[in-house]
Amino acid sequence: MPKPLEPIQRRVLGVLIEKGLATPQYYPLTLNLLTAGCNQKNNRDPEMDLSEGDVQATLDGLQPQGLAVALHAEGARALKWKAGAKPVYGLEGGKELAILAELLLRGPQTKAELRARAARMAPELTAEDVDRILAAFAARPEPLAFNLGRAPGGRAERYAHGLYSEEEVAALKAGALAASPTSGPPLAPGEDRGEGRSDVASRLDRAFAEIEALRARVDALERDVADLRGSR
Repeated sequence: MPKPLEPIQRRVLGVLIEKGLATPQYYPLTLNLLTAGCNQKNNRDPEMDLSEGDVQATLDGLQPQGLAVALHAEGARALKWKAGAKPVYGLEGGKELAILAELLLRGPQTKAELRARAARMAPELTAEDVDRILAAFAARPEPLAFNLGRAPGGRAERYAHGLYSEEEVAALKAGALAASPTSGPPLAPGEDRGEGRSDVASRLDRAFAEIEALRARVDALERDVADLRGSR
């Protein structure tokens, strides 16, 4: 497993990646803009209230790992910062970065949620891209993502990044136990939840995944509209 990061480190790294993809015109980031991004109320779970001192101390911890890179722009009074996740984690491009950033910023999510929410960073991201990226992350000798199973009451499997501590991973997996397939709705006569599930069950799974994707897209659009109104 890659070296675990503290929650604040994950937030700072996630914001650096996000802003580099979503708002390149303001990138690299000053400490002030980075702090504001960490404290955003949208696209964040959990919400945080960090000071510039908190963020600077976090950058100081990420810099030796190569995950945060300081830039001394000519004529600028303040340092600017960018993410170093691409070379450190051997990522190929924007789509992989977008998936990692989304997991860092909001924690475990379904494939449908990841695709919908990462679209603000990688508009051309497809369902096939999400499948490929998560599979590649999970297949690494030191996995960068793993399948967490279903959330309680959920039908789709969730995926988490591999930068949690062992204690956090254990807690996440323990919380997912209640979402095991055996806790789902009653089986119809002759139906099997394994490889022999009925066509009806398979269609229901696809329908629920599409509903989750639509909900995630609506949530993202509502937050974008709120941001636009707040910037006026």
